[in-house]
Amino acid sequence: MDDVLKLNGEVFRICPIDSRKLEVSLDDGRTFSTRYHATQIGAFISIGIEDGKLIADTEKGICYSSNYGRSWLFKKRF
Repeated sequence: MDDVLKLNGEVFRICPIDSRKLEVSLDDGRTFSTRYHATQIGAFISIGIEDGKLIADTEKGICYSSNYGRSWLFKKRF
């Protein structure tokens, strides 16, 4: 999994200051804003793309998002 990735014209990264936040850029990485604040899934460890969906390794498990990081579901809990 990567630290920064591009999907559907958006650039995603784990916030460098707060790993509980997923950030998105609509201007090819020049500026970022918070897309998701991970309260239920725990802090993000890494993010990637699987079958056209965002996938994340978090402190509470493996999660996926089918709506570009707006909400997350567990694929496997730790």
